[in-house]
Formats: sequence, structure tokens, C-alpha cells
Amino acid sequence: QRIHKLYSIAREQTFFDLVVSAENSNTQQHAVSDFKDLQFTPALNVGTDVSLKCDAKRKKNAKKKAMYKCSIDVETGLLGMEGSNWFGIVDVNRKTPVQEFERETGNFACHTHQWLTINKERYVSVQMNATEIKMFKKAGHAFVEDKRYTITHRNDLAHFPLINYCKFDQNFANVYVMTDYHA
Repeated sequence: QRIHKLYSIAREQTFFDLVVSAENSNTQQHAVSDFKDLQFTPALNVGTDVSLKCDAKRKKNAKKKAMYKCSIDVETGLLGMEGSNWFGIVDVNRKTPVQEFERETGNFACHTHQWLTINKERYVSVQMNATEIKMFKKAGHAFVEDKRYTITHRNDLAHFPLINYCKFDQNFANVYVMTDYHA
């Protein structure tokens, strides 16, 4: 019985040594001493690699060509792009558009979309107009609106607040909404 116990301890020690040595070799492989030593490889040029529905509309009006925010959801490999009155999602690996949304945001809501996990499901939040943020749930290769999580910020018809910015915490327990009231 003692030999069995010694064998068990030796096996655990060997396993521990292998795990630690593998972690150390990975850390040494990825360590970079200077930022200049990094090599960047273009993964996607949206302007040439992807054909978007909004391109034809945006070419007519130079002001609508602006992109305000882009972010990659590393879990799904999707790129969210936020422009003037438009929001799009592109699959980076396939270089194909996933979904595009027309928005009525004007000159506000320039940096409002966010990738979220709610109850182990992937979502993207998108401000669709001056007073409303909608949540879209990933369903296969598309996104569908989940009205349960829509945020609408209004108080009366004469004075309505514009949502200028919003931010969710990591656990989706709190949301910070910055508003601007206009008469």
C-alpha cells in the first residue's frame, strides 16, 4: 500500500513538472522584448475584401463614410463596425458580411456598440436611434433582436434625452448611460 502511495505522489509530481515546463516554454515563446520586434500581418481590409450593402449609399455622401468604432469579438471572430447611421458585422475569417443595420443616430452614438455574454449567449448591443439601445443575440450566422434587453430612455414628449454613450460591466449587471437633454 505504501508503494502505491509513493507511485501516486511520483505521478502527480511528474504531471506538475510537465504542466509547469509547458507553461514556461509558452511564455518564453511569446515574450517580446521590444514593441518594434512585433510583426503585423493584415488579416482583413474591409474596403477591398468585403462587399457591404452600405458601400453604395456611403459613396454618395462623403460625410457618411466615417467609421467611428470597430471591435472584434475574439470568441466568435466577428468584427463590429459602427459608422454614421450604419452598423455592420463581418466574419473576419470568412471575409463576409454577417449583418448590417440602418441606424438613425445622426452626430451622436459614435462609440456605443459592445460585445456581451448574457446567460452564456453572445450578444451585441447597438444604439439604433437617439433614445434606444437594442440587443442582438447571435443565432447561427445571424443576429436576432432580443427585445427583453432593449434600453429605451424617455421621460416625456416635450423633453427627451439623447443617449450619447453607454457602457456595460463585464457581467452585464450594471449599465452606465450618459444622456444629453434637449428641449
